[in-house]
Amino acid sequence: MNNIFEWNGPFYRFLAKIVDLLLLNALFLISCLPIVTIGSALTAMYSITIKMARNEDVSIIRGYVAALQKNFKQSTIIWLILLAVGIVLYMDYYYLNQYTGNLLFLVKVSLGLFSFAYFLLFNFIFPYVARFENSVKDSIINTWKIALVHPIKTISVLMITIIPIITLWISVYSFFFLLYFCLFIGFSFFAYINTFIILHIYEGYEK
Repeated sequence: MNNIFEWNGPFYRFLAKIVDLLLLNALFLISCLPIVTIGSALTAMYSITIKMARNEDVSIIRGYVAALQKNFKQSTIIWLILLAVGIVLYMDYYYLNQYTGNLLFLVKVSLGLFSFAYFLLFNFIFPYVARFENSVKDSIINTWKIALVHPIKTISVLMITIIPIITLWISVYSFFFLLYFCLFIGFSFFAYINTFIILHIYEGYEK
């Protein structure tokens, strides 16, 4: 029982992990303030959570800043592409409510499939950039390929993103709970959980 509370015991390691995630979450939120840097912030956050999941020694601040600088250009390009496509998707859904033509069902199916591909890419592209070095084009293509080859694990990652979004709309209490949770530790926590699944997917591609 005493071993649990030792300096290097499970309880200490658990608290250290929580502190790391709190610090990482704060760095991520600060990095996202300019909006245009959200892509590089996501990549940097996953760079750290990958090391944390592998129990590697990592300095949260120095490691995060280094990853932010290393992947800034590529991650920013990818983020701007996703942002532009996201705006187009939003406009498509807006005008879909006003469309009453004969092709309504086909339009809905096509838009749904395109939205799924977009959501898939958004969830997997930044962890991919954090782990592998490729061009923007190859990163996008490989992300889709890898995610589709592992449907069960891919769905698990997507659900970790979807469930908090659904929780926002359940009640006012759940909305504010999740809001405060994300402000303090939520983003880094969900990224950390996702990382374990994503690493299992990447194992076969790292050799």
